Amino acid sequence: MASDRAFFWEVLRKKQPDCVLMTPHRKPFSTLMERNSHRMDTAQASRMQQDGLAMRHFCIQLAKFQLENRRGFCIEQPGPASSAMEWLLKQPGVIRFLFVQCMAGLVVRDEMPPKKSTSLVTNHLGIAAVFSERLPSQGSHIWSANREIVCASSFF
Repeated sequence: MASDRAFFWEVLRKKQPDCVLMTPHRKPFSTLMERNSHRMDTAQASRMQQDGLAMRHFCIQLAKFQLENRRGFCIEQPGPASSAMEWLLKQPGVIRFLFVQCMAGLVVRDEMPPKKSTSLVTNHLGIAAVFSERLPSQGSHIWSANREIVCASSFF
């Protein structure tokens, strides 16, 4: 809602946080949604996608605000960066880390590694330093039948 966003901007300007972490909803752009969208009501699917695009735009506006005010941001999103992030990735000091979540130590049921690739887009040197140290430059991976990356070994 517009009033929620106005309140958010007011608090952001007042509190001036050093870093803002954003994790926009993935559902409108997920592989699962893509595979099942034909089963949904067209209007509902369109509304969900429009809401997702609005959230991405909001995150980019927020990152731009933080950059302009020499403060940090971090956006977590699935896999490769979307075209909406291209402008942001071209800004000085902005870096992207693309990894499979098992590389960061995530495990799911029965200690199995997840099949989820993720990226972080950030200008925060502390976050960049942690991910530069923790994530290996390469590791053993195999492709599953649905072309998602699966870890073949544990890194931590």
